[in-house]
Amino acid sequence: VDDVSSWLSSIGLPQLRTRFKSMDISGTKLLELQQQRNALSWLVGDGPYATRLRKEMELLRGKEEADRRWENTFGQEVAEDEERGQQEWVEELRGELRVFLVGEPMLPSPPPSPSSSCPQSSSPPSARLSTSSSASSLPSPPPPPQDEEEGPVLLLPLFGIPDFPSLLAAISKELRKPIDRLTTHTGEPVVSLHALPDSVYALQTGQLFVLAAEHDGFEQEIYLRSTNRSVVVETLSVSPRVFYVKSFLHEEECQGVKQIAESRMGYSTIAQPGKAAKMAVETARNSRTAWIHKATDPLIDAIGQRVSELSKAPMRLAEDMQVLHYAVGQHYHSHYDYFDPSIHEAFISSPGRNRFITVLFYLSDVEEGGETVFPLAGNASVSEVTDFSDCSRGLKVKPQSGDALLFYNLLPDKQQGSCPEEDPGCHLDRKSLHAGCDVTKGEKWAANFWIHNKE
Repeated sequence: VDDVSSWLSSIGLPQLRTRFKSMDISGTKLLELQQQRNALSWLVGDGPYATRLRKEMELLRGKEEADRRWENTFGQEVAEDEERGQQEWVEELRGELRVFLVGEPMLPSPPPSPSSSCPQSSSPPSARLSTSSSASSLPSPPPPPQDEEEGPVLLLPLFGIPDFPSLLAAISKELRKPIDRLTTHTGEPVVSLHALPDSVYALQTGQLFVLAAEHDGFEQEIYLRSTNRSVVVETLSVSPRVFYVKSFLHEEECQGVKQIAESRMGYSTIAQPGKAAKMAVETARNSRTAWIHKATDPLIDAIGQRVSELSKAPMRLAEDMQVLHYAVGQHYHSHYDYFDPSIHEAFISSPGRNRFITVLFYLSDVEEGGETVFPLAGNASVSEVTDFSDCSRGLKVKPQSGDALLFYNLLPDKQQGSCPEEDPGCHLDRKSLHAGCDVTKGEKWAANFWIHNKE
């Protein structure tokens, strides 16, 4: 029996060998099987029958493998068909995509309730924000109701749009603008039809994202990927567009920046009008300044990356970090961060290029004074500001170590600076006038990045 079973296994029939060994065979039957085995060895062993048998078995195994591959492919196709069908159902159910131009209000006007997902600031508003008691003071929330005309610039039916490039093409066609990017309300990129939000911002070629200033007091969370945490960004003013960020830097980072800057400090200067790019020391700005290149230290690089994640602008558009120190009696009277083409032509390196975003972070507390003030916040006009050293009006922000301000110096819809010759400053936000008030007790440390609108 062992002899016959071994032979069956050797010719590629292990199943038959197993069955054979389990049979109850008598001695006479065994002799008969041995004789048949000898005959089969002659017919099958090395002859054409053995070759044919092996080929048929290989074909059978190949067919089984092909069947398995087909079943896997078919199952994948079925899953993809189900996903496409589900996506089409979701699109049909959703109906329309709400499309907004960058910087426009997207969310409903009522301020978030205490149960909102955005945590409330840990310090009372009065500890960091103050307004004057004059008639020009900013109104406090709740904001005025929305006008009936406010809303998305486009309601785009989604049914029948097969892929994301087709969606961009449809939006570009409807808006008659070259739209090449979509983002969420907080600036996160939208890159596919999968999990498409109900509302998006449409950015034209070359445009930078602009935080939405829904209303004074509005809070939103911005995720900072490099630190794996979110920060709460509060709208302090809609016009000019000013935002407050609590705990943007850690205390050890504030101390580290000051240590790097201390040996580099020099007199602060002001850009001079005219066709020559000249800086000069003036009484309007009597603080001290240090410039730190972005690649000087890993700490500066890390803060720059965080600024990029907050503003959604690439750091290649940013100038070097400016570190500022104010002693008692030092200040920077009301000024603009942008360069006015009609005054500072020499400081504009290419047509339309200008300082678009200012991210200012405080490196210390200030015992008294040193506020950052926006005198034109609210309903004030430029003509009302006659004393540029006056810090008694408008929006005032008290410095707190580690906190940051983000504000825009150009208008969101004209940020690329395509202005007619008769009005070369049409893209400038004249209400972004701001000042660093006199320090009356203690000292003030701060730093900032200026981010340009284009390269």
